[in-house]
Amino acid sequence: MDTVIALILILDAYAIVFFRLMCSYHFQRINDVKESPLGAIFSFPPHRQLNEAGRSYSKKYWIALGIMVAVVAYLAITRDYSQLGIIPSAVES
Repeated sequence: MDTVIALILILDAYAIVFFRLMCSYHFQRINDVKESPLGAIFSFPPHRQLNEAGRSYSKKYWIALGIMVAVVAYLAITRDYSQLGIIPSAVES
């Protein structure tokens, strides 16, 4: 199960970067400006300033980001933190 979750996270991270770079490409074509690829990856897409093709990539970006947040939340909920010694376990001997 951990392998599947890791694979989902890796593919989702790839999708997030791809969709954001495609938004950047369409933004550059419309506004005739240069956007740094590194800056584009670490920022949110400008949804209102994109054409229809760019907006479709922007929607896919937000869906992929939501999937990543859901998977990370699932991992946070299902993991056992008793070995850390920070959170007291519910059942102590």
